[in-house]
Amino acid sequence: LEQLVILRALNGAFAAGILPISVAIIGEKYKETSGQKAIAALMGIIILGGASATLIGGGLAYFFSWKTVYGAYGVLELAVSFVLFFTLSLEKGSVKKLNFIKIYSDVLSSRKVCEFLLLVTITGITVFGSFAFTGELLRKSLGVNLLEIGMILSLFGIGGIASSFLSKKLHKFSIVKICILSGLTGGISIYVLSVNNSVFISCTALFIWGISFMTVHSNYINKAQNLIPKFRGTIMALLSFFILLGGTSGSLINKKIIEFSSIGIIFKYSSILFALMGLYAGYLMRPEKTKDLHGRTELNLFKIGKEKK
Repeated sequence: LEQLVILRALNGAFAAGILPISVAIIGEKYKETSGQKAIAALMGIIILGGASATLIGGGLAYFFSWKTVYGAYGVLELAVSFVLFFTLSLEKGSVKKLNFIKIYSDVLSSRKVCEFLLLVTITGITVFGSFAFTGELLRKSLGVNLLEIGMILSLFGIGGIASSFLSKKLHKFSIVKICILSGLTGGISIYVLSVNNSVFISCTALFIWGISFMTVHSNYINKAQNLIPKFRGTIMALLSFFILLGGTSGSLINKKIIEFSSIGIIFKYSSILFALMGLYAGYLMRPEKTKDLHGRTELNLFKIGKEKK
């Protein structure tokens, strides 16, 4: 067990850098108004991969052994690393001298950045803290096996990918309304997931939950990383750290809850937190009053796909 924990920690330490670097690259390649779709697609594929891993890993463990799972994924990760090494272009840095203390202190001095860090922490507690127990919930409520659980969970990731295509349809609505509506819709889907015994309803709820989560998450991540364009990577590193911190905290809290209550309670309180997360995201994405060249107050309405004044 000690060896397993140490090796998993090393794997996680390096794998944790993939998300912030990927989103930072998107921030460099896409404009602010078009980056949301790219981030939604990226996050959807990441979650789809995670959900599919349950299906693939379950099959490998079923027919071979659990060690085969680690061996197969290790070979795949190594192959992907070689592909990235020879295909990614080497970009110039945004700072001449790397000073971790100064960079992070400068970024954390921004009140707006800290507000988004609180938001991703709530997201981690609500989504990742509860999603880790979704397989067990499905097993108890539906009586499905590990392979079937993996297939059902993959719908969450498919929903995340679908949100990137829906962004074109939602451009007519303000980003504030989108965040609030996504939070309420996702909260309802999580609650439905906790109280039903139907495979079809569970699949539908997971799909809608994936759409709702990715819609609000990709929008505020796109907004957050552009708060200080020079430090996109640093902001994304902090956002990734706090969302994983929230996920870990949520998992520990939920583990304690299960010891004294049923697993369904986790998703019932998570449904409320998810709705509140959408409201808070809408609050942070609200229009901001600025001054024009003549000193007059004007209102900036940021919308998906375009900006209006």
